[in-house]
Amino acid sequence: MKLTSKFWAAMCVAIATTSLSAPSIAFAQQTVTLQQAIEMAQRQGPQARAAFAQREAARQHDRAFNARLLPQLSLGGSFPQYSRAISAVPQPDGTTLY
Repeated sequence: MKLTSKFWAAMCVAIATTSLSAPSIAFAQQTVTLQQAIEMAQRQGPQARAAFAQREAARQHDRAFNARLLPQLSLGGSFPQYSRAISAVPQPDGTTLY
């Protein structure tokens, strides 16, 4: 079986791609001690996220409660209602203008 230049070019691209991505995979993995794993789980685990969310909800509730104690400003107004209806307006000389 004769190998063509396209095959070798494809092999070179595959090897280059693999060798370039291999260091990033190697750096992504690191050894972790048991104590570090426990600390990471306590910081990033579902119970930690739930506690964080509960704390943020309490802060927002407190902030909303304290906002009632601040001075408040309310503005009101009205605008004229214009009618586009054509109505007859009798004039003093007896004519009617529209």
